[in-house]
Amino acid sequence: MAAALTAALTAALAVALAVSLSVLLASAFIVALAVALSATLAAVLTATLAYTYKPCELFDHFIKVVLPLANENGVTDGPPVELPGLPTLYRLGTRAQDCIDLESELKHAIGTMSAQRAKLDTKTMDNEDEFDKKARKNWKERESEGIGSVYSTRQKRDAPTVDETLIGKRIEYLSEFDIDTEGTTKELRWCSGVVERICDGTWVIPGRARKCWNEGEAVEVFFDAIPDADMVACREKVALNTRKWNKDCDGAWRMDLGEYNFGV
Repeated sequence: MAAALTAALTAALAVALAVSLSVLLASAFIVALAVALSATLAAVLTATLAYTYKPCELFDHFIKVVLPLANENGVTDGPPVELPGLPTLYRLGTRAQDCIDLESELKHAIGTMSAQRAKLDTKTMDNEDEFDKKARKNWKERESEGIGSVYSTRQKRDAPTVDETLIGKRIEYLSEFDIDTEGTTKELRWCSGVVERICDGTWVIPGRARKCWNEGEAVEVFFDAIPDADMVACREKVALNTRKWNKDCDGAWRMDLGEYNFGV
């Protein structure tokens, strides 16, 4: 009888040991699997985030994305004005009854929350308009004093092609004028006019006996009169050097964008 009981206990202990060992092995396998998966995921994320672009990929992005953006026609006249105001508060779920009761009490004390917010929002908008008007007034005064030039900053980055498409369009040409009768004092002035003809390669350069401009190097412009500089309306042939596009030197040129409205 004792031998049978001992055998039964021994068998039970063996089964329990086997089950415990199986659980431990399963847990070890799960831990190892989790570690392996974590390492794999970390390697994938590292490879993705630390990707080094090749020079050809960066150059392709520069050609297809950056340059087209730089040549866009649209040029804004200033940054957006956004003064700080009340934040937008979002709600999730259903409001509790105590919140509803509290809002009801506040309505009797200071008016509705929406009315208060609308008042503050209106004040913020008024402040933005006042800020924008002051900035534009200061901008116009600086322009009149010769500090900066809206006509220069609103030009395209690259010079337009000097060909038949330029005929009929207005340009500005920076030329040197004599300020005194002796010609000792000179001043650069912008002259505006309409392009009428494009050089075909046979126009002789003034002051050069037989030297001619190449085709597309010069244009004939009908310039407007400048009374304060004693200049009458006239036709002149001038060279349009692309290296002097939108510069601030004798012979510089740019498109005539007309009078600019500063908004004040």
